[in-house]
Amino acid sequence: MNVRRAVMPVVCLLVAVGSAFAQHRVDPGSMYARVYAIVPMIGSGTWDDPKRPMFAPLPTQMTPGSRTGIIAFNQVTSDDGNFALIEIVTANRSELASVTSPIQAQLSTVPGLQLFDRSTTSPATVQSAFQLLKKNFDITKFRVVVP
Repeated sequence: MNVRRAVMPVVCLLVAVGSAFAQHRVDPGSMYARVYAIVPMIGSGTWDDPKRPMFAPLPTQMTPGSRTGIIAFNQVTSDDGNFALIEIVTANRSELASVTSPIQAQLSTVPGLQLFDRSTTSPATVQSAFQLLKKNFDITKFRVVVP
């Protein structure tokens, strides 16, 4: 009986210490600063001017391993092919501000251009806006994972 009383506090202590160090990993889709946008497609479709979403960097403008500017993006073309539904990922909020300022400057002049800050806009709002352009769009399956 005395052994039982001595073992029980030790077991409880080990469980408490072990659970304190067992932290859950952050969902990779929730890391970094992110925005969603509806942007027009630009480009003529040639090798020198590929068809791409407005504000999306060309592959030659991306620097592998760099954590400045846009570090990743995801896109889906609208059903009519005139718009792209994109997710832009930056390393932090200050980088995001430098990337989104050109978009915000043209919100009133470019027809159909919309910007949704992930930290302030609900996924349901983005989902409904994107579904107007892409039937069967699912926001839960639209994400880019950045290592």
